[in-house]
Amino acid sequence: MNCPTCGNANPDGCVLCSFCGNSLGSDQQEYQQASYQQPVFSRPVYNSTAYNQTPYNHNVVPGSDTDLEEPVSISEWLVSMLICCIPVAGFVMMLVWAFGGDSKKSKSNYFKASLIMSGIMLAIYLIFFVFIIILMF
Repeated sequence: MNCPTCGNANPDGCVLCSFCGNSLGSDQQEYQQASYQQPVFSRPVYNSTAYNQTPYNHNVVPGSDTDLEEPVSISEWLVSMLICCIPVAGFVMMLVWAFGGDSKKSKSNYFKASLIMSGIMLAIYLIFFVFIIILMF
C-alpha cells in the first residue's frame, strides 16, 4: 500500500506510513485519535475586593535588593578567597560576608555554607582528639 502523502510503499495492514507517519487510508478512521478540547475555566478576578484586600503592588522600588541579586565576578571571588587565607582577619571577614546585610546573596550563602562546614569539621576534629586522648590514658 502506497502512502497518499509521501508515496512510499508500506506493507499491507499498516495503519500509519513507516516513513512520514501519516494515516494510510480513509478506512482507518477508527484508529485516529479524537480531537481533545481543553476545558474552559473562568479566570479568577485578582483585583476584586471580596475579602477587603488591597491588590499586590508589583512595582520594584529603586534601591531595593536587586543589586544584591547580581552575580559575583571572578575577581571578587579571588579577592574574597585571598582574604580568607589571612588567619584571624579571614575568619572575621567570613562572618561579615555571611551575616552582613550589604554583601551579595550568592556570596553570603557561600560563606554561610563555609562556616557551617568549618563548624562540622571542627566538631569532628574535637571528637577525634578527645577520643585519642582517652585512648592514650
